[in-house]
Amino acid sequence: MATSVYDIVEFELQDGQVVEIRPLNIKRLRKFMEVVGKISDVKPDDQDGQLDAMLEACSIILEGKVSGADNVDVLADLLDLPTMNRIMEVAGGVSVNSPNPTVG
Repeated sequence: MATSVYDIVEFELQDGQVVEIRPLNIKRLRKFMEVVGKISDVKPDDQDGQLDAMLEACSIILEGKVSGADNVDVLADLLDLPTMNRIMEVAGGVSVNSPNPTVG
């Protein structure tokens, strides 16, 4: 029997649908990390810019799992901030609760 080295976490979105999130594979993690770099480049008082970058990062995570995940307007209706933060943490190992996003 194979041993999994990561956890799969289920999240309920704002519309009630449930998605399973696991760590990203390396190919998608690279795309994700490029977008996460944008979050730290956004000025601290630009909350819209930070949210947009976080939504873009979540679109990479939710691609293929949620219909319309490539549209940030759709995601903005499906996600709240705590769920978005936790999804990014599970999938990409990134904590954005602090002023500077960190990996780990």
